[in-house]
Amino acid sequence: MKAKNLRRRIGKITISDMVLIDNPRMLFKVFAKFIPVRLEHEYHIASFTYSGYSLDFEEVNEGDVIPTYNVVLEGKKVRFVLTT
Repeated sequence: MKAKNLRRRIGKITISDMVLIDNPRMLFKVFAKFIPVRLEHEYHIASFTYSGYSLDFEEVNEGDVIPTYNVVLEGKKVRFVLTT
């Protein structure tokens, strides 16, 4: 897939602070499929929200709201599910 298509596959994911403490290896799996370009620490909900690109995300048109995805662990695999 060309890089220009990747640039349209933008989304947000949120990962709890506890994942960093309890299961930091999971982040290697997430970031193998997700290129973060922005990070916000949300102290009030004890989590980090990342904005970035993934080939697993749906394409977004310019000017659209950036969609949010849930990170789902299935055994050793990670997938992203669009929130509704």
